This record gives sequence, structure tokens and C-alpha cells, in this order.
Amino acid sequence: MGRSTMRQYVLPTLALTVAVATGMGACGSGGDKEAAQPTPDAGLLDFDATDQPPPLDAAGYCGNRLIETAATPKNLYFVVDRSSSMANALEGSDLNRFESMRQAIAGVLVEVGYRVNYGGAVFPGPDGGCAPGVEVFPTQPGDPINYSATGTVGPTLGEFMNSLAGELAKSGTPLSPTLEAIAPPLRELEGETFVIVATDGHPNCNPDAVCGVEDCYYNMLPDWEIGGRVCDETWNCCAADDPDLKAAGVDGPIQCVDRQPTLDAIRGLASDGIRTYVIGLPDSLAFKGLLNEMAVAGGTAQEGSTQYFPVENAEDLSAQLRKIGAEVVVSCELELDEPPPDPDMVNVYLDAEPLPQDDEEGWSYTGPMSIEIHGAACDSLLAGEVLNVQIVAGCPTEIH
Repeated sequence: MGRSTMRQYVLPTLALTVAVATGMGACGSGGDKEAAQPTPDAGLLDFDATDQPPPLDAAGYCGNRLIETAATPKNLYFVVDRSSSMANALEGSDLNRFESMRQAIAGVLVEVGYRVNYGGAVFPGPDGGCAPGVEVFPTQPGDPINYSATGTVGPTLGEFMNSLAGELAKSGTPLSPTLEAIAPPLRELEGETFVIVATDGHPNCNPDAVCGVEDCYYNMLPDWEIGGRVCDETWNCCAADDPDLKAAGVDGPIQCVDRQPTLDAIRGLASDGIRTYVIGLPDSLAFKGLLNEMAVAGGTAQEGSTQYFPVENAEDLSAQLRKIGAEVVVSCELELDEPPPDPDMVNVYLDAEPLPQDDEEGWSYTGPMSIEIHGAACDSLLAGEVLNVQIVAGCPTEIH
């Protein structure tokens, strides 16, 4: 069988419209120093979706019948920080952090969306400040397989991406109340559910929090001043009922790191079988210890000293999200929802590249309705280097 022209997925159907974001300040409030401003190149992505499933021929596969896998779809639920610091630049991208996150989510869901249900929430809520986040897209099935096969944004994915768009908020990071708010609908979902939290800061916004200088955000900042006084080891700028803070209009406790309630919320989800992945974008490194604890509580800790999924640039973001997608969705053992019409007229494609039938470095049948992928190809799948697996009937099987 001749090879068709292969392509790597590069979001071919996304139209980029660049706009300058204005009027956004730093996460939290109350300091005398100037808040961080969004970068001039902070862009907005416009996702052009098509309502008509593209013909399979457009994928370049040999054969014209896709055979789907038989598995209960898993649920992917994205909880995305929309505080003003997410308007800052992300290295390696012309987009800001928030838009880069949207792009990375779209990239993964174009590839695996037909195999999962997905939904999402943003935090804080529409009123900004410390308002708990809100669900913007109820969990539902992704677009049909033809969209994935051709790398096309379908109507469901387009609607999801548009629901995530919007003005970023000058606000705090109320993660624990957000997780508590979304927990009830997540518990009602059928099948396995996975939450992906993406943030570039630390959870705060708890008016009842009590912390020392080591867990006060203002005290973590170099030479941060309130009312002309520096937040240092001699002055806890998150203290409750401090007269100097009150005179400056600062509610200190809301800038305490909201450690325990956040961990409790994640453990609560875990107790119901809902695992939580944690993505830390730039500026979150100062809170590595807490992000590690969150990953452990969520049952998704990586090996090594960094147990959450750290991101420093656009390449990291894409790779980490693909890695999570692979852990959730990908398996080297595939059950088919129907037997192939002719077992000798089937080919397996990994990201549109045909994989030969071979017991060691390819794929093989393990039953009339099951296939296993072997060797380096399996390793690539499990590492997130490949996400899109297509089983196509209609051409003679390519043999190693």
C-alpha cells in the first residue's frame, strides 16, 4: 500500500485575531505598587468551527471506514484560572497565558475529543474579585470521529472554546470554593472523571484564613509596601484586624495561601473517584510545595521532586497537556465496537502515520474485536507523543 502524505497536527483551522487587552491588574489588591499589566501582544483566539463533518477522504487515510473503540467515554473537566495575571506573556507564544491555555486545550481535544466527554469552568466568577468560579460548559460528548480524523474543530469544541473566552478579571484566585461549586455536577457524571486545574498563582480569597508571613502573598513579594510600610518578617500583611492594614483598605486574610481548604476540596473529589491534575503556569513556582501537595491529594502526582505539571513556555504547555491527555485517554490495548469487515483490510494510524502490523514494533490482533500496539509505538502513546489513534478499514493491511 502506498503511503499518503502525512501531517503533524498544528491547529490548521484556527483563525487568529489579535487584540490588545486593557484594564487588567494583578491578582489581588491592596498594595501601593503598580499592578502587573498585560503584555501588548496578548491575543485572542477565534475558533472557526464547521457544522458539517468533513469527509474522511480529507484525512488522507487509505480506506474509508473508521472503526471506533468500544469503551465508556471518560470525562475531562478543565478548571482554568482567568485572573488578570493570566494576561501576561507566555514564552514562545504570541498569545497570553489564558489564550495559550485555550489553544492547548483545543489542540488536545481536536485529537481525542471524539473519545471523551468534556466540560469546563473558569475562576473567579463573572463578578471578579473573590467570587467562586462558574461552570461555563456542561460536560458533554465531543464531536464525531471525522473531525478528529481530519484535524478539524467541530461545533462542540468550537462552542466550548468560545465559552472559555472572555475578559480576564482583576481579582484573586478562589480555587477551593470553585472546586466545591463544581463538585456536585461532576459526581453525577457516568464513567471516570478527571479534573485539570490550570493556574499561574496560588489559591487565596479565604476571608477566614489565618497564616504567618511564610504563607502571606504580600510578604512573599520583594519589598512590597502597604501604606508606605514594607511587608517583611516583622509585619504580617495578611493579619486580621491589623490597624495599618485596615487604614490602607486591605483585607489581609484573603491573601493568605488557602492551603487546607484547597487540599480538602481536592481530597473530597478524590474520595468520589475524581482525580485532579494540576498545571502550574509561570509565576507559580513560588508555590511549588502546595502544587505538589495538590497533585498528591488529587492522585496524579508525578515521580520526582516536581509532582505537578510545571509550565514555563508554550512548548511546555502543549507537552504537559498532551501527557495528561495520554494518561487519561490512551491505552495500547484497544477494544473495538465492531469486528472489522475483513481483518486483512485494516490499518492502524498514529497521528495520521500508518503503523505496520507487527508483533514487536507495530500492532496485532489479540482477538476478533481487539488490537494491541507494541514496542516504541506504545511507548510514544503512553508518553503523550502521539494522541490520535485511528483504525481504518478498506485497504490491504500494511505488514512490517
